[in-house]
Amino acid sequence: MYYDLIVLGGGPGGYLAAERAGQAGLKTLCIEDRHMGGTCLNEGCIPTKTLLHSAKLYDHALDSAAYGVTAESVRVDHAAVIARKERVIKTLVGGVCAAMKASGVTTVNGRAVITGKDPAGYSVKANGDRYVGKNLIIATGSESVLPPIEGLRESLNSGFAVTNREHPCNISCFNDIHKRNSYSSPNFNACVIFRLRTSRRRITIHSKIITRSTATS
Repeated sequence: MYYDLIVLGGGPGGYLAAERAGQAGLKTLCIEDRHMGGTCLNEGCIPTKTLLHSAKLYDHALDSAAYGVTAESVRVDHAAVIARKERVIKTLVGGVCAAMKASGVTTVNGRAVITGKDPAGYSVKANGDRYVGKNLIIATGSESVLPPIEGLRESLNSGFAVTNREHPCNISCFNDIHKRNSYSSPNFNACVIFRLRTSRRRITIHSKIITRSTATS
């Protein structure tokens, strides 16, 4: 099958490029290995922002008396938080798929392999089928540099580390004053790592706790 453009990767870079190409009248194919929307919509940016919003609401409710608002028995329903996250993901991914369809973009779910280039264009195989594109965009994302924590890479690859449905365990982190703290909560516990700084002697992780909890030095 021949296309004016083949896009490898259905993340924000890939699906937007495919959508614009389709709107411009190009016969376009977008191949995504996992889920349309990529890591951002399914496991990274969007899920973590929904969890962060729930954590902020919880934290604000605990301090609401200072603003003249009394809230009693404030608690986190972790199952409801996760359910809301899933609804948000489903809505946004559905919107991406609808936009691709409206733009005339063909989508394929599978792992693509570039097999060569000839005068006809770039040859790509996915799910045993061969596709040829006059133009090719590789938007497969990047790979993070991970600390040597056993099981971390496997967890991130599966999405479990960010979007797990179990109750979160305690989290140990380094805060802005480089003092080691352990944070725990009976229902909900979360931490956002903003940046990672490295030097010859040490690695400092700057983080911010986004839920109220008990801290022990």
